[in-house]
Amino acid sequence: MQKIQLAKLKSNKRDKIFLCYERDSGSKWVDELTRNLEAHLKQRDGVTPDDILWSDKSLEPNDDWEDNIFKAIDTSTIAVCFLSTFFFGADYIIDTELPRILKQRKEGLISVHLIFVSSCEDLFYKSFLNIYCIQTANEPDKPLDILESDGIRSRVLSKVAAKKKGARLELFCRPQTS
Repeated sequence: MQKIQLAKLKSNKRDKIFLCYERDSGSKWVDELTRNLEAHLKQRDGVTPDDILWSDKSLEPNDDWEDNIFKAIDTSTIAVCFLSTFFFGADYIIDTELPRILKQRKEGLISVHLIFVSSCEDLFYKSFLNIYCIQTANEPDKPLDILESDGIRSRVLSKVAAKKKGARLELFCRPQTS
């Protein structure tokens, strides 16, 4: 049965960027990344960050939130994780979302981008999930919340947005054909 599910997963269209964050510490950074990504999309007619980004902000009343989260991960080519103490303290992220993302990364189905938004270096390196082997967008001792200026923070987020553009964004920005 697991092989059937894996085959089904591999055949799914993967055209999203999944944003994995803890609401209290990550919402601000999701919004800022969205603004940075908008700048990279301006040359693309009709494509907006809403077309390619998925976060829990995409959920509507009466949605089955867990099914929607699983579908979003399973149709994403990139997962961006906004790391903070709160992120590592969020049971659902640590027990459900992150293991699913890392399993798909191991299978070559998804690329993972890690961004430190607040100081959590000790939790990062002690994480039982061994995510410390993944290169991060910024240094653990230079999380976004302590960078001196908006310009420096914006550079980190622009770097992530540009990497998305270079690596996969062209897949998202192709005109839709019927």
